[in-house]
Amino acid sequence: MLRRRLLGLCLAFAAVAIAGLGLDGAEAGHEEALANTNCPEHPPIAITEDVGEQGFVLGPEVGPLTAPTYRPGSGVVAGSGTAVNPYVIEEWCISSDPQAWPTDTPNRDVAISIQDTSAHVVVRDNVVASEGNFASGVEIRNAEHVRIVANDVAGHARNGVRVVGSEDVDVQANRLAGNGDLGVRVDGGLTVSTTGNTIVANDEGAVHVTGTANAAVEANDIADNGDGIAFVDADTPAVDDNTIQSNGDTGIALTRSDEGAIRGNEIDRSGLPDAIRLFDTDQTTIADNTITRTINGIGLWVASDDNTIRSNTVRSTSGDGVTVSFSANTVVKANTIEDNTGHGLRLAGTGSLVEANTILGNDAGIDVGQASTGATIEANELASNRVGVAIEASPTDGLHRNVIENNAEAGLAVTDVAEPVPAQDNGWGHDSGPSGGVADACTGAVADGDGQAIATSSADVCFDPWLETG
Repeated sequence: MLRRRLLGLCLAFAAVAIAGLGLDGAEAGHEEALANTNCPEHPPIAITEDVGEQGFVLGPEVGPLTAPTYRPGSGVVAGSGTAVNPYVIEEWCISSDPQAWPTDTPNRDVAISIQDTSAHVVVRDNVVASEGNFASGVEIRNAEHVRIVANDVAGHARNGVRVVGSEDVDVQANRLAGNGDLGVRVDGGLTVSTTGNTIVANDEGAVHVTGTANAAVEANDIADNGDGIAFVDADTPAVDDNTIQSNGDTGIALTRSDEGAIRGNEIDRSGLPDAIRLFDTDQTTIADNTITRTINGIGLWVASDDNTIRSNTVRSTSGDGVTVSFSANTVVKANTIEDNTGHGLRLAGTGSLVEANTILGNDAGIDVGQASTGATIEANELASNRVGVAIEASPTDGLHRNVIENNAEAGLAVTDVAEPVPAQDNGWGHDSGPSGGVADACTGAVADGDGQAIATSSADVCFDPWLETG
């Protein structure tokens, strides 16, 4: 197609515009090469109806064999608006120069605007770049069945793509860079997906979703934005397989967005406060993520109920690896938490189950704080921390079947706990049992072995019997 062969000059225009956005250094590493060919310029596109002066077509088809008459200015080059033959708006360079627009150009704030339609539409292979002349690059409002695919959207005063009150919208494989607010903003609606995009250097953040159920953010490359991915009041979110690095604030944040999943993401060098943050967000699975090198924050922070944190790797953060704060019934299972500046796992919730984790090289491997009650700590490996497990003023249901060894100061340190801490059937790094000289509050046995020390202050521990670890 001639239009496709002419795409490059338009992309070259985008390269010039993007160069003016200051995307250099780390940000430039995420730019994709732009072809040095051509595409035709087009003034801003605004569609507010299916048929008519602001529609896709000028009038209804006369018969089944009659080709539609596409409205000049609609940008439509093919299709009939059905699921099998959608309207196609493709391979335009949307002009960012108001002086070049016709005097009757509608909606000068948005480069491509589609609203109040249920027609099936594909917007693809366009260059939508400016130096702040548009508020947003692409805006979909009160529409259904829209695909925004493989566009270059850069340099807008506010958002790269904005979706408002719409359903069944896909934002896929676009480059969204250097926008003043967000790469993608979704406000209200149902089933909006943001997939496979490169989202870099947007001032406020990469993707924000508010009030939208069943939204998905998957397999995006997200870097150098104000923050990464945020959901607010958006139930059943899916945040999967994204690469998120060097953003100024939180990598992934869910607030009041229940019954979702955060899976398979790689998060590196997030800023304050946390790499992953859940607040008032219940029944969510956080699994198979890798979190490394937070700049000034915690790896994973949860203040919500009935969540599962499973099979994640949290390494080399500047604070705690994982914090469970004022949460009920959190399961922390099969994670690797190592080499964090703060504690590996800090518990300040009720009814936490901590099972089968590998926790190495932190301050305290597990810190059970004063606000924690009823924690069960089982079958974990706790080694090379300053202290294996620290319990302060917190009644604990049990500490059993753990391997506790090679911690610098103590295997277990207990302070100000009224009832004896049940800590039987643990391995203490030597078959002769724990050291420290304290007496077992249940059997009277003395901790005089060659294993890890048990240290107490205004507290008692039941540690007999113990496991022989060989």
